[in-house]
Amino acid sequence: MKDGYTHFMTEKINDWGLDKIYEMEDDIYGLEERVPEIIDYLKDIHFSMPLGLALRRYICERYSEGFDEEKQCYSFALPEKVILTRNYIREDYDIETDDIAEYIEIFNYINARYNTDASGRLTLDIPKAEIRRQLRSTSGCIRKKLFDLSFALHMDSVYTAKFLTDVLAEQTYNYRDPKEIIALFCQSYEEYNSYQKYEELCQLFDARSASTPVSEPERENYTSFAESTVAQEIRTEEALMEFLLANRSNFYRYSHTAYNEFVSLYIKASSSQLSSEKKSELKSGSAEDHFSFVKEQIKNGNLMNPEQLARKMLACIPRATTKRIKDDRKIVSDDFINIYNGEGGQNSKKVKTTELPKRITMNLPVSDRLWDLMRRDKPVERKDLVFMKFYVFSLYLQEKDEYSAEDYFVFLDECNDLLVRCGMSRLYPGNRFENLIMLSLLASIPFEMFENIIEYSFMNEPGYEGAE
Repeated sequence: MKDGYTHFMTEKINDWGLDKIYEMEDDIYGLEERVPEIIDYLKDIHFSMPLGLALRRYICERYSEGFDEEKQCYSFALPEKVILTRNYIREDYDIETDDIAEYIEIFNYINARYNTDASGRLTLDIPKAEIRRQLRSTSGCIRKKLFDLSFALHMDSVYTAKFLTDVLAEQTYNYRDPKEIIALFCQSYEEYNSYQKYEELCQLFDARSASTPVSEPERENYTSFAESTVAQEIRTEEALMEFLLANRSNFYRYSHTAYNEFVSLYIKASSSQLSSEKKSELKSGSAEDHFSFVKEQIKNGNLMNPEQLARKMLACIPRATTKRIKDDRKIVSDDFINIYNGEGGQNSKKVKTTELPKRITMNLPVSDRLWDLMRRDKPVERKDLVFMKFYVFSLYLQEKDEYSAEDYFVFLDECNDLLVRCGMSRLYPGNRFENLIMLSLLASIPFEMFENIIEYSFMNEPGYEGAE
């Protein structure tokens, strides 16, 4: 990715200060004294652009008459009056109270302007309380709600994609969801960009798909094909419908590309204890990249099974013995990590933790999840790919037995390329989990840095009880 994105991410981390990381690296065993700084930092940057501020920024950039330097206000010309709002980037700006009534009025005006049908009916009715909640939000929202907001504020495809990746820290438009493809089509062309047209096309697709049998087989490398086809060839409603109907076998299924990338990383991660000769044999056979191949290699002792690998990768996480029923079998395990928000006041013998460790560890692949991913019982997500890539890259650095600043950029570029191949957005510093991985990579022993921060994030939580 040679488009300046790596430089952008480096600047984000530089804002906090590389010197602090290097100081910690010099005395990694004294890390405990510095961990509060890292934990506070990670808590603060979970969403570097909160949804409420992102919405206000968009409204100001897209619809204001301009910014008055003297009054430090944005002005909006509504049909019967002019509304002024404060500068939302001021340090003393209060997202809870400042301009909330004004922004609600502006929001409703924009929604009515673009989403009112010929009879005068508002086609996208968002309650005032919901608008207030989103404008005040200091975190994010669910994906479906963001699409409603994007149509209410008449965002184009570029702005919507930016909100998905930079605010929600999720993938951009999902080409395996026909409704999101329809949203992308509508938001790419001004003549179609309204909630009324979006609903109309969704209903048309539902009706035509119900009467048209699925004939085309599932396509390999579907996401790349769909992305290029929609961008280059879909210009009309009929072309859109033809594409959607022809590709129904690929909708709501799991990405082959993401699955194959995950299997490849799993093989590399779990074969780390093998000899060079054995690794070479695995490499020559791994082209199959499917569960039966991995299962056979595990049976032959060439690969770790998921429980062994999870224990190796997640040795820094406190354990809690659990008993549960799965497939009519009783399973007793101390590998399954069940974490809840200890601030809720619940009583449990399991690990008690507050928001930071919970938000980070929920992204880590425990053994149950590794099995589910390989069996394709669950889809491979970006968190699985990012962590497995980080772990494998750390093994590579161990084997290389040296570290340079260039390794940091190599990881960023390789991981971003991997995510883009899978139709996902690139690493984003506003995502706490990904930011922690990027910070850890600044140390000469990245995985040790990662483990220490995780471990101390538990130990420094108020009321931490450990596990039994």
